[in-house]
Amino acid sequence: MIEKTSNIVSVPDLEFDRFEYLFKVLNAAWKNDTRYESSATQIVSHPAYQLIIELGDVMVPFILSEVSSGSNHWFYALRKITGHNPKDAGFLDFDKLRKSWMNWSDEQESPA
Repeated sequence: MIEKTSNIVSVPDLEFDRFEYLFKVLNAAWKNDTRYESSATQIVSHPAYQLIIELGDVMVPFILSEVSSGSNHWFYALRKITGHNPKDAGFLDFDKLRKSWMNWSDEQESPA
């Protein structure tokens, strides 16, 4: 069986597809339920968002895809899952945070 492989995640294609589907379902529920919420604490405390964090590393590629598309509320989840905290980005400078996470992702996928 072909595997999706990087330092971020390594799961068989079938499992990868299942996790991708699960992420899409949880992400849609989270976005729907929090679309009018202004409190960042409430947004990241949503059960679907917390479940994505609990699922861990296998969710990182899907979160990074959201971040690369411009979603800003995933930085907290990335820090919780990976333990990485970009030092080169400002706290609320979303463009710098996005770039920093994309650079981190590239570094994780590069062969050592």
